Amino acid sequence: MERQKPVLWLLTAIVAGCLTLLSLAGILLACWLPGREADSTPILLAGVGLVGLAFSIALLRVSLNAWHGRPAPTVYSRRRWLVLLVGWLLMGVGAFVLPAPLHSTVWFAPFHLAMIACPALLLFSFVILAAGREAAPTRRQTVISVGGGIFFMGAAMLLELVGLLFSSFFVVLLAALTSAGQAEVDRLLATMQHWAQLSPDEISLEALLALLASPVILGILALTLAVFTPIIEEIGKTVFIALLGYWKRPGLLTAFLWGVASGLGFAIVEGIYNGGLGLLDMDSWLVGVAVRIPATAMHALTSGIVGLGWGCFWQRRRRWVLPLSYLAALSFHGLWNLSAVGFIGGAASAAIAFPDGSFLPGTVVGIIGIGLLTLLALLTPVGLFGIPLMLKKRATAASICSNDFSCSNCQHSD
Repeated sequence: MERQKPVLWLLTAIVAGCLTLLSLAGILLACWLPGREADSTPILLAGVGLVGLAFSIALLRVSLNAWHGRPAPTVYSRRRWLVLLVGWLLMGVGAFVLPAPLHSTVWFAPFHLAMIACPALLLFSFVILAAGREAAPTRRQTVISVGGGIFFMGAAMLLELVGLLFSSFFVVLLAALTSAGQAEVDRLLATMQHWAQLSPDEISLEALLALLASPVILGILALTLAVFTPIIEEIGKTVFIALLGYWKRPGLLTAFLWGVASGLGFAIVEGIYNGGLGLLDMDSWLVGVAVRIPATAMHALTSGIVGLGWGCFWQRRRRWVLPLSYLAALSFHGLWNLSAVGFIGGAASAAIAFPDGSFLPGTVVGIIGIGLLTLLALLTPVGLFGIPLMLKKRATAASICSNDFSCSNCQHSD
């Protein structure tokens, strides 16, 4: 992107200015919305507006610097992680110190955003330190990579909704082929019709658990989250990475970091929504934002793997790595989501069976799901830090080999 004419950066700055105004409008709209009990919409809207505002200001800054021909510094820093860690802790304490009446207002949005974004930025700082100063991307490259993940979140929600509708149609059609399946579908339809006449407070926890334990519902969730969601997200959130490589040919390490940045941008916006499901209850909210930490790391790893594949493609070496990187990212993401669905179904089945001491097969599925999800969560940091450390070691070995003409092993280079 550094090779582009100044006029392109001027146009980018104009777009960034428009995004700044749009983000401010979203924040003002969140403040204007009437505060209603058990409604977290203003907080979520303000949180997304704050993300858009931060990104647009960063994009405006790097665009104007590029337009004026100023060099772009790298994002490598040995102490930034400490600042992020302290900020994360302070905002976490501030969220609990904040008076309870403000927890359901837009004033809570900065705290919610900080608890989602700080772990993501902290993780990125550690991955950059593992990669080393030489591979660190510039500030412009990082902003553009993060922006690619942020912008795709809106399209992902629409596409995943289409995937949910298709999954529902396919699973219901498949279930209707058997008498037991048709009976379960009829039961679910009757339950939905009954719920439509009730307020959310009138729906009991037992009814929700029974719904989540339904094989039809679990089949819809599994097909949507384990198939459609990984395909949509892993392809879409790295589109900007593919485009960025046409202007700048990075090394494998830098390409991996581009992918990590893109995945983190996507995970931050997704985390605002998914981590805000329990916003109006502090205990539930704390669990929600804590669960988003491993999910954020998963998004960073899968996008980093795709970025590594694009790095091989741009270097015109081992181009077959690119489709394999997509396949690896899709498989890891899909297995992660499938494990989560299994855990949810198993937990619901166990909760239903607990009062009378009975045992349901779904409980075994839940145990397998939580075990597999735990294993994947432990493997995620191994990949996030192991890949850059391995690439860094190979790059160092290749550099030594190229400077030593007496070296008999010249297979270190990429």
